[in-house]
Amino acid sequence: MEDERGHYIRRAFVSKPDQVAVQLITAHQASTLDLRLRLVTDQAVQTDSWEMGQLPENLQISRDYLPERLVLKGQYDAEFGSIGYVVATRVIVNGGSSLIEGEELVVSAADSVLLLTKVERYAHLEEDSDSQMVESLKKLEGDYDKLLARHADFHTPIMQRCELKLSSGEDYLLSVEELLAQQHSDSDLSSALVEKLFDMGRYFLLTDSGEIPPVVGHTNINVNLQVCSGNLADLSESMEVFFSWVEGMLEQFRENANHIFGTRGIVADVHPDAENGYLNHYDFNWPHHYWISAAGWLYNEFWGHYLITGDKKFLEERIIPGLKEIALFYEDFLTDFDEDGYHIFYPSYSPESWPENTGCMISINAVMDIMVCREVLDNLLDGLRILGTEDEKIPIYEAILNKLPPYLLDEEGALKEWAWPGLEERYNHRHVSHHYDVWPGNAITWENTPELARAVLLSNRKRGQQDDSAHGIIHRALTAARLKDSTDVYANLKQLLEHGFINTSLMTNHFPYRVYFPDLIGALPACFIEMLIYSQPGLIELLPALPREMPKGSLSGVRCFTFAVMKKLAWNLNEGWIEAEIVSLVDQEILIKYRHGLMDLIVNGKEKERSILGNTLSFTAGKTVKIEMRLVGI
Repeated sequence: MEDERGHYIRRAFVSKPDQVAVQLITAHQASTLDLRLRLVTDQAVQTDSWEMGQLPENLQISRDYLPERLVLKGQYDAEFGSIGYVVATRVIVNGGSSLIEGEELVVSAADSVLLLTKVERYAHLEEDSDSQMVESLKKLEGDYDKLLARHADFHTPIMQRCELKLSSGEDYLLSVEELLAQQHSDSDLSSALVEKLFDMGRYFLLTDSGEIPPVVGHTNINVNLQVCSGNLADLSESMEVFFSWVEGMLEQFRENANHIFGTRGIVADVHPDAENGYLNHYDFNWPHHYWISAAGWLYNEFWGHYLITGDKKFLEERIIPGLKEIALFYEDFLTDFDEDGYHIFYPSYSPESWPENTGCMISINAVMDIMVCREVLDNLLDGLRILGTEDEKIPIYEAILNKLPPYLLDEEGALKEWAWPGLEERYNHRHVSHHYDVWPGNAITWENTPELARAVLLSNRKRGQQDDSAHGIIHRALTAARLKDSTDVYANLKQLLEHGFINTSLMTNHFPYRVYFPDLIGALPACFIEMLIYSQPGLIELLPALPREMPKGSLSGVRCFTFAVMKKLAWNLNEGWIEAEIVSLVDQEILIKYRHGLMDLIVNGKEKERSILGNTLSFTAGKTVKIEMRLVGI
């Protein structure tokens, strides 16, 4: 970097194991550093209302300066108790001197300055909380390289579990600015940019998971996208944070169900935070308190964890109890029937849309609500069966499933968002909540429900983008990937990579060129994986939605939703081959599928008879099966 006095070097990172931000500022060889440091709480002027955050009312802030450290202490309105926070920076000056002038720490003629900054939030801020933090900073080594090495030792093995390679390697050395410029001018996706986004998405989830997971926005799409890569990309540490966070709010979820609907069971909050899961984010325009499907979507990730691990203890102790609580809500909520004897979901809310002809967010039979109810009960029944558990409520669950209302299609055969006659479609909207059974659910597939698969494909292609929210576009891409619609996957990804959603930091925006939001970066690894590997219990499909523009590459370390790990998948469509190495966690048979035609299939060095429907292979727990395919074409 450079100022009027010449060049200097600034290096920085945030240490996961030490929970501290580390900055090293070093003078150029022929000069020294003169710095002035102060604690600022001024609010930056923003042009977008979403980014115009304000300090809370009655926030009490104090600052304390010493040559070796800076401390800022904040206490929120006493009405809310003793909640507060402390920001402390340890200042290590190498050469030169430091002193306090008013409310500034002045460093003169230094060779380098190391800043170690820690931020801590307290449910009960004590008088000595700041001094305790300062003491904890003193215990850290004042050596940038050693702190970085400890951080790298933590991150590296986790980040190396999963890898995507698409480029020759030379482009990977380009800066993000150069790669974005390349993406804007080329017709294809930049392979190196895709690789970096794959890495950054996993890095984001790993670094943003601490006491709580990423919680930027709502559980009706935002938080869900931010964590959705965790299971597939083998980020078990981050997913455990997510699971524990959900379980820590169950008592508030019970109160939501009781106070708003008068039912037993749970209703999750659409906008929970570090404090609680109470439903308090709603008004006439956004009736989030009537959205009943948050808990089901949250537990979709729990079920995914079981499918990638086969962990029956997790299933018995953490999934089944949660699903039973959601099912208990449905028992009390679904008490009305239509003239054909089907349950009526009312009040019902399809985030964050409304029928074109009503102008009212609250509706009847939002398809997402029906889909989530079905998934919860299906998974609950499957889980009880897997565990061999007899439950007196099984007939109740089955009765609800048998009375779920059928879906409706529009005049083109596209899936409608509300399963109630007379409610008109609102095609131009950012959300595609009614695609739930394709993604993140898995009930609608070409093999099992071809008419509904076509209906969602048409709905996905017809849907407008309304305000160009990134979450809506990546949700369409994920839906397209599950439906093997490589053309639509590519179209959505190309828009996301080129139209101002990717910043030079590789973090992402909510709208083109404005409003930081991590939905997109969190979901991109999952989208790239779903393009290359589709899995469900007993099935792994290779390259299900790979665009022609990505003819070769490799992917390793992916968890599959059939108790298996894809150790390595490599392909070169120009040369006509695919290779895969799969290890199963259990003894099982898995149907291995490639839908574009095979000339030869070789398994563990032996040629096998091939089938257009796929080939069922036997797997022994812990043993790798190597698969080689010679392709007809694509």
